[in-house]
Parts: sequence; structure tokens; C-alpha cells
Amino acid sequence: MKAARYLVFLVAVVTMALFALYGCSSEETVGKPDPGDTTPPILVGSYPLDGATGVSRSGPYWFAFNEAMDEESVEDNISASPDFGHDIHTNASADTFWLTPHSALTGSTGYEFIIGAECEDLAGNQMGTLVSIDFTTTAQQDMDPPTVVSTDPEDGSTGVNPGEVIRITFSEPVSYPGAWNSQTAIEIDPRPDDGYFDREGNDLLIWHYPFPVDSLIEVTVTTDLTDIAGNNLEAPYTFTFRTLNDTTSPYLASATPANGATGVSAGTSSIVLTFSEPMFPEFDMPPENVDARIVLAIDEEPEWNADFSSIHLTFPQGLQPGCTYWVYFENVTDMAGNFIDPNPTYYWFRTSGTADYYPIAEGDLWYFLDCEMPVAKLPGLDFGSRRRVIENHNTSTGEFEEVWYVWEGDVWVIQEKTFLHDTGTVLLHLGREEYHDGVLDQTMMWDSPMTYLKLPPQNNMGDSWDIETTVDLGEGFSMVLNGTVTISAGTVDVLVPFAEAIFRDCLEWILYVEISIYYDSTPVEGDEFHQTIYLCEGIGPVMVINENLDPPSEPDTMIVTGWDID
Repeated sequence: MKAARYLVFLVAVVTMALFALYGCSSEETVGKPDPGDTTPPILVGSYPLDGATGVSRSGPYWFAFNEAMDEESVEDNISASPDFGHDIHTNASADTFWLTPHSALTGSTGYEFIIGAECEDLAGNQMGTLVSIDFTTTAQQDMDPPTVVSTDPEDGSTGVNPGEVIRITFSEPVSYPGAWNSQTAIEIDPRPDDGYFDREGNDLLIWHYPFPVDSLIEVTVTTDLTDIAGNNLEAPYTFTFRTLNDTTSPYLASATPANGATGVSAGTSSIVLTFSEPMFPEFDMPPENVDARIVLAIDEEPEWNADFSSIHLTFPQGLQPGCTYWVYFENVTDMAGNFIDPNPTYYWFRTSGTADYYPIAEGDLWYFLDCEMPVAKLPGLDFGSRRRVIENHNTSTGEFEEVWYVWEGDVWVIQEKTFLHDTGTVLLHLGREEYHDGVLDQTMMWDSPMTYLKLPPQNNMGDSWDIETTVDLGEGFSMVLNGTVTISAGTVDVLVPFAEAIFRDCLEWILYVEISIYYDSTPVEGDEFHQTIYLCEGIGPVMVINENLDPPSEPDTMIVTGWDID
């Protein structure tokens, strides 16, 4: 868990649609990794030391490295034996990590901290060697009550930002106060509508909705607060501060890439948005105000700087060429509740190159959620029960396969394979294979390829063409396909519910086909198939709807996409 988090969120600034309150790390970015750094990091200090005895049962314990570390890799690779509940946080330079137990450790007991060899620095260099720290706790029981050492804001402060996080430093780690509306350890007047508490070593952090402007705020730590050994604060501790009187509207002061920039490299790996003042990060904006391509390109939580005036979003796989990435900041406010100016503020930039509505490259991957199927949980994948992968792409001939997989139990199982040929002007459908439980069940290669899509699709809007082919099914059976393919003259917007965002100006590809089965040239069965696929600039298929099934299918909606950038 990062040292400073807001409450619960989807993707903060990018999705603009939070489930509850806050949601990003508030620590300063420690800087970009040095690409020339190939030296493994080293653990240079710790409390306790290996072999120590009489060690505090309350901590906090700490581990210091010789350089800034990747927070997630360290947090994932620090463990204790016997295991006990704890929090981990780091300092602004990310070279020291504190581990605070939820309750006092057992006295006169041997423990071991393990700092795994997989701990990485910012350049991705691993320690390579596991470090083990054995220690024994003191037999003495903690009978001393906690005391308040300092507060931020200090008692009597003025001009305090209404949304500033309150930090109370104690003489030792204290217990978590509890749920915002039911705990009695911390009293605040006037009390914000919502908030939560976090612990960082000896510090208790109070995250909250903004206070009223130009108001006296009183915070009291009551005697219900205890240290982790259960000792109560001996007497209430009260401090006050006054919030500033802010009536100035915030604005987007700068951005990288710049607002309205064109020719931005598709290899761009981040966006930095800087506002004129600290912002309140409950961006509760409608999904139609957010570009889904931005949401899907993010690899991790966006990070705010220390005063919430700047936010950083990272795209490790880069962006798509020739695409406009955008977001409308509508009704977002600063910490005092002043709306952004202008309201809404439109931020956008366009990448260089030419966009493709049906990009094809080996390994290109689409994840879909079929609402009738269970949701899969995979590393780096929030949702998805079906996936489509480009495989066996021959750049010389233009032939490739679209392979569909379904999530069954704990593995991806092949369901269908489509054979396609990109001629440069058309995409030909050559045939398909069906699988049952991952085993090939039937192969159907058309006697004559069908024109699946005219290229580029955006130059063929409003076009409609006939398709017809036959296939020998064996044992006297054959199948005839007759139908039409249409690319609508206009574009549509496709909402992505799980990302709370939208794909704008998608092309609508519509297939209608009649299927006739013959036995020795005598018709024995007929059916029809009606499918609509929505194609997004730079992404490809983002929604598939089979409209004539019984019962009708739910839309298969793309919610996560991956691609390779050369």
C-alpha cells in the first residue's frame, strides 16, 4: 500500500468518475530512472539490525536503500515471519521504507524480516540477493501512553488550504481510529462530509473533503485514541487553524503534451497536467467527457504531486499514431469549490502518423467482456472473459489469424480462429475454425474469399457490398453464404461502462448474411446472422453485437487493449 492514498477511485483524473472520494498517491514523483543505471540497489541500513534483541514491539521498523526504489516492488517483497498485520510507507525520495504493525508484537519472541531479492530500483535493477533480518522482541510490555509531538497545520495557523491533509505526529505508532462516521478518537469541527485515516509510522494522516473557506477549524484528539499496545491518550489534545478565503477559479496552467499540440510522438509515455492551484480530486465527470483511449493506455494509478496541483499519467506502451486524445474537465473544482475556468476546459492533443481503424500486428490483443460470461481476473487485467489476438501475421503475404479465446476456470481456451488476408485495399475473409474445449472441431475454408472490410475503412463510409461463397462440409453437405457488408455513412460514440469513458466517432461495420445448408444440392436448413462491429480510430474493434441470436447476446465490449509500439 502506498504511503498516501485517497479513498476509493477508478482512475482519478483520467476517468473523472470516482466511486467514493480520493484515489492517488500524493507523494512527489522521485524522478525518471536513469537509463544508464545497471547497478543493483543495496540495503544500507535497517531497524532492527540483524541479530538485535530487546527490540520494540511497536516499531515502526525501517529499511534504507542506497537509491530510490520502485515502491511496488519493495512493498511486494518485504515480509515478516511469523507474519503479522502491518502498513508500509516510504519517504518522498523512495529510498527508505517504514513498516508499522497493526498491533504490538508478542514479547520475547523471535521474528524475521525478509527483504526479497526482487526489490527493484527505478531503472528496474533487482537487488539480486535476499536479505534476512532476525531479531527478538523485548519482554517489557508497553505501558506508556502516546503523546502528541506535533501537528501540521500547526496550532494557530492561518491561510490553510481547505483540502490540506492533516498530519498528527505522535510519540509512537497509534491504532487506526476507525470508520470516518463511527470513530470517536478524532473530533473535527466543522466535520467534513467524508474522509478517512491513514498511518505512516508515528504519523496519523486525516484525508477529508474540503473545509469551508475562511473558517476556524478545530481538531481534537480524544482519550479514545490508543497506541497499538492499547494505552489511551492521557488527556484530550486540541489544535485550531483557519482556512484561506479562496474565491479564485483554477485553470489548466500547463500540460505536457501541450494543450492542442499536434504531431505528438506516438511513443509518448506520459501526460503531466498542472493547474494554477491545488485541485479537489473528486472529478465526478460523466463518461462521455473522457476519451477511453487514455483510460485504456494507463498502466497504474495516476500520481498527484504533494499539493495536488499537478498530476502525472504514464503510458508504458505509448499511444496510437494519428489519434486525438482528449478530456473535458467539466465542473471540476479547486479545494475551495471554485469551478475550473473555462468550464468546461477541453484538453487534447493529436499524435503524429496515420490512424488505422483496423490495426494489424503480431500479438495485438483485445480483451472483451461478455456480460453473459464470468469475469476473469488476471495480472494487469481488471475485467475480461474473452480475448482476440492477432497471430501468425505474415507481413510479406498479408495473411494472419484472429484467434478468439475464452476464460475457463484459470486458463484461456481457444474458441475460434478466423483466417484473413490484408491485400492493402481490402481485408479478405478466407475461412474459420471452430474449437470445442480447446480441441479443433471443424474447419471451414471458403471456396472463394469474401471481402470482409474495404481499406482504409474511413474512406469507404457509406459503402455496401455483396458477399457470397460456398464451403464443402463433407458427407454430402455443403453451405452457401449470401449477404451484405455495410460501413455506415456516419459515426457513433461507444460507451465503455467499466472504464467510465467513451470511444468517439467510431465506424459502424454491419454484416447481414443468410446461411443455407444443402444435402446433395437439396436445401435442408437455413438461418441468418446479423452482426455489428464498432471500429475506433487507432484501436480497432471496440464493441461486437450479435443481434439475431436467441436469446439475444449482450454486447461484447472491449475494455482493455494492448498493442506493440516499434
